[in-house]
Amino acid sequence: MKLLLAMFVVMNGLDLGLTLWLLKGDHNAEANPVASLSMSQFGSKGLMVFKGAMTAFVIGVVGYIGYHDLRKARKVLWMSLLILGSVIVYSCLLIVVQAQP
Repeated sequence: MKLLLAMFVVMNGLDLGLTLWLLKGDHNAEANPVASLSMSQFGSKGLMVFKGAMTAFVIGVVGYIGYHDLRKARKVLWMSLLILGSVIVYSCLLIVVQAQP
């Protein structure tokens, strides 16, 4: 479980880095409206705080579920990792496509 949580934190950091990289260009926008609002109001620091808060929230929810049922908590965490992984793959594809002339 600790390894899954560590993977979740690392993948969220990677998502943040890729998002900031993509937002440097003029062709991209944050798809999440709440994250976009955070960024428009407070810049990249606002986005970092928002993503950090969401990461902490998910870890808290997984911890709460795990207190009652460890198996369910693992399933929730795996689903979160799969969703986050798909976002990371999509961001990487955007970077590759936009890098081509």
